[in-house]
Formats: sequence, structure tokens, C-alpha cells
Amino acid sequence: MKKINLLFLPLFLISSFSTAGSYSSEAPIVSVERIYQDRFIKEPYQECYIKEFYQNNNAMTPLGGAIIGGLIGSSLSKKKKKKKKAAILGALLGASMFQNSQSNSGNIIRKEVCETKYRRITSSRLAHYLVKYEFNGQIFSYTTEYKPSAETIKVRVQVSPE
Repeated sequence: MKKINLLFLPLFLISSFSTAGSYSSEAPIVSVERIYQDRFIKEPYQECYIKEFYQNNNAMTPLGGAIIGGLIGSSLSKKKKKKKKAAILGALLGASMFQNSQSNSGNIIRKEVCETKYRRITSSRLAHYLVKYEFNGQIFSYTTEYKPSAETIKVRVQVSPE
């Protein structure tokens, strides 16, 4: 089995050399261009302003006034039917009394309020270099992350029959 493989090896080598070949050469660099790419960044910032708040100094609310007025109204009447009417009337009077007292007993307080907002900033960054070089009278190009340090580059030329 090994003898058969050895017999075909010279034929394989001869056929591969006759169909294709490659060699290295040098080509002069014609130009190097920086290529930039825009990036969008969300930058946070604080926006602060003064806001006015109404602070009620009275601990009693209209709902509390309605409850207290309803209890007082129902306790004044001794008959069951009149108790309901007196409770409703007392609730309405209590709610309106505490509503009126609230409008007179509050303070306006000014506080600083800050909100976080975002602005969109565009930033251009170097993405890569576009290198153009000449070989056999033709211009070729490639991209790279690094700027070439020499005036020529090595190229690999592959030759094959058509």
C-alpha cells in the first residue's frame, strides 16, 4: 500500500507545479487615507428649575370634615328618618367648611427640582486606513487598522493558466 502512494507522489507534485505558482514582490504605496466613522453617544445631563408647591398646614381634609359633620348631624336628631337627612346635611356642611379653611391656611413652597435628560453627541473616530498601491501598472487597495510604516508593501502574486 505504501508503494502505491509513493508512485503517485511525483505525479501529484509535477501536476501542481505546472498548474499554479506564486511569488513575492514589492509594490510602491500610492496613498494612505484615514477613514473615519461617526459614533453616536447619549450623554446625560441635569436640568434643574424652581417649582412651586402648595403646602396645606391644616391636617383636616374635606373628607374628614364630611365624616365629622355627618357624625354630628346624625347625633343631633333622635328619629331614624331625620338622622339620615341630618347626617347628609352635616356631611355637606363639614366638607364645605374644611374646604374653605384649607384655602386660607396653606403656604406656597418653592423647591429646586432636577431631571436627568440625555443629549445625542456625534463623535468621529478613526476606523481604519485605506491603502492604495501600484503593481504592474494597476492600482489596488486594501484596508488595515495600522498605518503602513514603509513606502512599499510586500505582495504575493499567484500565477495560474487560464
